[in-house]
Amino acid sequence: MMAGNLSIEQRKWIVKQYWKTENAERVRTAWVEVFNTPPPTRLTIYRIKDKFDATGSVANALKSGRPRTSMTEENEMRVGMTYYTVYYILYKSFWPTLYVYIHCRPLNNGK
Repeated sequence: MMAGNLSIEQRKWIVKQYWKTENAERVRTAWVEVFNTPPPTRLTIYRIKDKFDATGSVANALKSGRPRTSMTEENEMRVGMTYYTVYYILYKSFWPTLYVYIHCRPLNNGK
C-alpha cells in the first residue's frame, strides 16, 4: 500500500504503533488485526516515521503545479459562450470568404 493512499488517521496510527514497538513488522502485523486490509510496506512505515521526525506532521505536502478548477454551471456557461463566440466569429464570418476564394480561383493561375 502506498503512503499516498493512507488517511491522516491511518498515518497517525502508524506513527503511534511504531513509537510503541519500534519495529515495522510488528506495526504491519497490528495493522492487519486492526484494519483487516493489506498492511503498508516496511518502506512506507519508515518514510512516514521519518517524515514525522523531520517535520512533526504526517500530512501530505501541498502539491505544486497547476491548481485544480471547479466546474460550476456558471463556469460551464461562460466557457460555452466563449467557444461559441470564437466559433461564430472565425467559422461563420471567415469561412464564406475562404470558400469563395478556394472555389472561384482559376486552376491555371491565370495563364
